[in-house]
Amino acid sequence: MCVQIVVNYLIRRRETVIQALIELRPELVYHHGLSKHYPIENLEAKVEDFINSRDNNSLVKPCGLWRNDWQYRLHGIGCELVHHHTQEKFDWDIGRPDNFIVGELELHLEWRCKTQQEAQEIARYINWTHTQGGDFDRLWNHMIVHRLILEVEPYLWTISSSVRQKLGQSQ
Repeated sequence: MCVQIVVNYLIRRRETVIQALIELRPELVYHHGLSKHYPIENLEAKVEDFINSRDNNSLVKPCGLWRNDWQYRLHGIGCELVHHHTQEKFDWDIGRPDNFIVGELELHLEWRCKTQQEAQEIARYINWTHTQGGDFDRLWNHMIVHRLILEVEPYLWTISSSVRQKLGQSQ
């Protein structure tokens, strides 16, 4: 169950980058239909305010500081965030909030292993890597073989519905 918790944590933490995009580029969020998959209050009003401020030569900088703690960099249809103190990093292109790519999970897991070793699921993963000779590739194969994750498109993955149900019951 620790693997599922790690993946679920990554997906839930994605809300941070979604909030940044809603504040920094609401028209992008609107255009790509993120509100179909993620509840966004007053999105049309936020887009209108954004367009009006842009018309008044108030442009969003491609990079800067967001909410005093996050360094952001806007790119294409996404945003990269890095937290000043923890170095937690997200780099996400707008899409379904519950989908992820392999590298995203691997980087997230590496960061958590460095900064959150006391978290039960991370401690179990670290112990597994030391005692069983595990690594990320073995973990990834385990998740696929046991259908903990499913490929929804080439290179794009999500948590299986059975895992979602288990997580819903345990939280």
